[in-house]
Amino acid sequence: GGVPTERGTPVFVATHADALGAVLDGLPAERLDDLVLLQNGILRPWLRNRGLAPDEVSQVVLRLAADGSVLSPAAGCRSVAFGTHAACAAALLPSCRVADSEAELQREALFKLLWAAAVPLACDAAGPGADVR
Repeated sequence: GGVPTERGTPVFVATHADALGAVLDGLPAERLDDLVLLQNGILRPWLRNRGLAPDEVSQVVLRLAADGSVLSPAAGCRSVAFGTHAACAAALLPSCRVADSEAELQREALFKLLWAAAVPLACDAAGPGADVR
């Protein structure tokens, strides 16, 4: 277990936002630029509050949907990666693309949050069995 020791090797982390502080605290400082956060939210302000520049940590904004017991790409949506290891993340996640800029990643993260808030409301309004894609 533990963090791979070779610098330059991505360290992928998928965890609840409440655990991110412990993850950062447990990662050796020299490996921070290898960190790839697989998250749903807008993390850049949180990272800045922790003293990290936006380009120090890679992030993937996940766009997945649960269909029964299977996770699959959300209809018509792709996950988006940005940072040092964005291309590696996109190679591992077939439904992922590399963002051209941090601003693009932030737009996608905001859209993801709006999407996550709107879909349950649309499902509720449409009624049982409705397809709201």
